[in-house]
Amino acid sequence: MTTIRRRQETGDVRRQNGGGKRQAGGRPWSRRAFPLAVLVTISVCSLLPAVSVARTGIQIKNAFVRAAAHGMSSAAYFTVMNTSTAPDTLYKAEASFAGMSQLHETYTENGMVGMRGIRHIIIPARSRFEFRPGDYHVMLMNLKRDLKPGEKVDLKLFFRRGGVVTVRAVVRK
Repeated sequence: MTTIRRRQETGDVRRQNGGGKRQAGGRPWSRRAFPLAVLVTISVCSLLPAVSVARTGIQIKNAFVRAAAHGMSSAAYFTVMNTSTAPDTLYKAEASFAGMSQLHETYTENGMVGMRGIRHIIIPARSRFEFRPGDYHVMLMNLKRDLKPGEKVDLKLFFRRGGVVTVRAVVRK
């Protein structure tokens, strides 16, 4: 049987055998309360990503990346939905499978079509913004490996208000 000794000089309570945690007030965790507390903590933590996306109002839909060979370039396309009441700014993209990632736009000038890097894209409040072939996209340069149709890859999108959003994109031809 465990006995409790009170230290006269400090007033703290400890088990003589050193085991068990104590709640405020000196009562030990019951065998039922501790597992219940762990279960509640895990349940709440598992909801955090969904709450974060809902709180910021940024959602990414229909993400895909073009198939390409090692060392070549590809592009990522997706739709950003901003359901919040404030605009947000996409300012950076990262992909672990690419040497460099940049936000790009396709433009036409003097009858010539070209692409250029852009610093950021503002997504107005309560709107959607599409990254699609022949328009805005994330350019993925110097691929570190082959991207084969059907596989899935992760992209990180960086928003000023919404923080970092990781997107799973399917590779297509």
